[in-house]
Amino acid sequence: MGEKLSFIKHYNEMEHDYREKLNDAKTTSDVGDVFIDHVFEFLSRIDVDLKKRNIEHIVFTPEKEKPYYLEKPLLEKVENLFKTSDLESILDKLAEDARHRFMKIQQDQDRTEMFRRGQ
Repeated sequence: MGEKLSFIKHYNEMEHDYREKLNDAKTTSDVGDVFIDHVFEFLSRIDVDLKKRNIEHIVFTPEKEKPYYLEKPLLEKVENLFKTSDLESILDKLAEDARHRFMKIQQDQDRTEMFRRGQ
């Protein structure tokens, strides 16, 4: 098996901004938007041939085992990169970070609701 392509440099370039935007997210919906926007930006940076409408094919599913998936035709554009590079593991990391923030916001909302009911 040959060497795998690595996109970690591109990930490192955007990681700080991504984490900042996740931390600034106030709602679970905001978290999904940040994740989707950054995945789209990341794929654009690594020269995946994207059209603006491909952003609709990135789906954030924080309550599922795999917290995201890509739909066709976007999936078809990156399938080979999933096999020959670290792209999938980077997207997995972005998704796990987003899932963590999503769950934190959800827990905070649950606590707030419980507090309000107790009054």
